[in-house]
Amino acid sequence: MNYWFLVFFISLLNSGFSQVDTACIQTRWISVKNSAENRVLFAPSTSILRTIRKKSHEHKILPFHSQCSFQRYQSSTPSPLMKIDSNFITYEDYLDTSNHIITIYVQSDVCLVDEYGEPLSRIEADGSITILYEEPEVYRINLDQLVELRIQEDRDDNGEFVPTKIGFYIKDKYDNVEELFWIDLARLMNDITSTKEYPWYAFLQNREYVGFQYKQVSCYDNTIR
Repeated sequence: MNYWFLVFFISLLNSGFSQVDTACIQTRWISVKNSAENRVLFAPSTSILRTIRKKSHEHKILPFHSQCSFQRYQSSTPSPLMKIDSNFITYEDYLDTSNHIITIYVQSDVCLVDEYGEPLSRIEADGSITILYEEPEVYRINLDQLVELRIQEDRDDNGEFVPTKIGFYIKDKYDNVEELFWIDLARLMNDITSTKEYPWYAFLQNREYVGFQYKQVSCYDNTIR
């Protein structure tokens, strides 16, 4: 009898009865508070938001909201027969009124379309065609009200977690935490060559921030828990 019990027990082990992997996480989200340990990410003088402002105004990155599943980037192809402009706004001489205030204009790069899905445009006096886009969304951010960053980390091919996206949160007038937007970190860091100018760069790359994990995705499905 003991022999058959042993065979049954071993067969259970071989079938994976006790082989459940509870530790494999593919994606996780870290809440990073405005504390002394994370000062590099929040201090007005070194704020990552200044870099985000510049790249947003150059149309190199597109801030997005957490409710959006993806961000669309599309480039326009000039016609060989005519000059095509767009109503994108430029910010060559933009100045903030305070070192603690940053204004970010988020210009959509998806053009307006008509009922047939064709881009909306207007013909200018010189015969050129202007492709029309939505008016930019404007964020006027008081850096002293920034209370929390949320960082998405993904497991890379080496099994290490790397920060891939970052979200910014402030407190509204009712003392509730309110999301501003998220940024794709790969796009933000894409053409940065001299990292010494950006104290936050190594701080993020080396995951030196202090925070707590508030949700995760398993390696085996796409359910956020």
